[in-house]
Amino acid sequence: MYTITYNLKQDTESAETFYRTLSVYSNDVYSELDELLYDQLLAYFRYYHHEGGKIYTHEEGYLELLTLGVLWCVYSGDALATQPSTTNFLQMLADVRENNTQLKPIVDAFRGICLTAMMSPDLYDHMGVAAPTRENLTQLLDWLEATGEFKQEVLRLRHWENYMTTFTPEKAEHLLETIISLGLWFEKDSIEGLGEYTVQVDRYLNELRPKRYWKEDVIFCGRRRVEYHLNMVGAEWLNTAYRKDFLEKSQRVVLLPTCMSLLPKDDCKAHVVGDWLKCAHCSADCQVSQLTDLESKHNFQLFMVPHSSSIKSLPEGIEVSELGIIGVACVLNLISGGFMLAALNIPAQCVLLDYSGCKQHWHPEGMPTSLNAHRLVQLLTAQNNNKQLADA
Repeated sequence: MYTITYNLKQDTESAETFYRTLSVYSNDVYSELDELLYDQLLAYFRYYHHEGGKIYTHEEGYLELLTLGVLWCVYSGDALATQPSTTNFLQMLADVRENNTQLKPIVDAFRGICLTAMMSPDLYDHMGVAAPTRENLTQLLDWLEATGEFKQEVLRLRHWENYMTTFTPEKAEHLLETIISLGLWFEKDSIEGLGEYTVQVDRYLNELRPKRYWKEDVIFCGRRRVEYHLNMVGAEWLNTAYRKDFLEKSQRVVLLPTCMSLLPKDDCKAHVVGDWLKCAHCSADCQVSQLTDLESKHNFQLFMVPHSSSIKSLPEGIEVSELGIIGVACVLNLISGGFMLAALNIPAQCVLLDYSGCKQHWHPEGMPTSLNAHRLVQLLTAQNNNKQLADA
């Protein structure tokens, strides 16, 4: 099968080897952060709770710090090279895009031009890593927000930005140095830990990504290899963080992306249910149909969603207070999706698509994607704890 960027199957029939590898590697990275930043995380939690923030888990806190470290190493140089007026203008366009669906196509076309010309990181002229100052942290977060691709991550990292305003400049610099060093370490270490599953990313960036120039998703499709690894580890940590709450919910919903449909959009007979789609079993060979057949056995409902924003509009009969979601997504959407659902007070688990293939971003005609059904069933099964998931 043609691999565009990542592939969890490699040369095997399923992704189960990947999930075992990911579990072990994610635990190793967690231990590294726990040894390095445990006291700092507890101090931040005390500050955050004192400011009225909701109590959350160590996995989420460490993911925020690792995310900041990675994004700093990848984008901070570009952020500092971008004029604040440009950042402000693109942030205004991102706000218009989000709040006005009628203008979205027009704004997207204009944003594609602006993002490519003004903000798209250059693979061949990397701008370097910015100095670890609070001012540069603010400029980085402003830049990330203006791209429109890191909304959920920035919402979380703004709290760390506020926390560091309580520091002396020297203390803030020391913490940022530690976080940046962590990002640099992870970039190298994750190649050894997870790199076999992302070997085609660099080829894509150098040979195929230029076809996304002048399109609104130029930043999204230009994400670096380390960002794939970050989302893989992040997905594992968020599954751990939210698992107990998920298992306590009486209504469980599995949300699949429409790129998993075997048939093209115009041929698929799925029923429209609000903003969601329900499989009509129009093709027995379609994995969506096969997974829908498991609903009664494992006590869940399965839908397809055309876009992550559709998650906010629930079909009739589904109550937020009783809802737990298993979201299935391309690797690059995992952290933002998990954080978004957490902000809606919906505990989630996630399953990675085995590979990318949607027409919207990755493949000119679009090719059907797939997931590891065994992994999905494991997450739906209450008696399975994390160790059992890893050993299965």
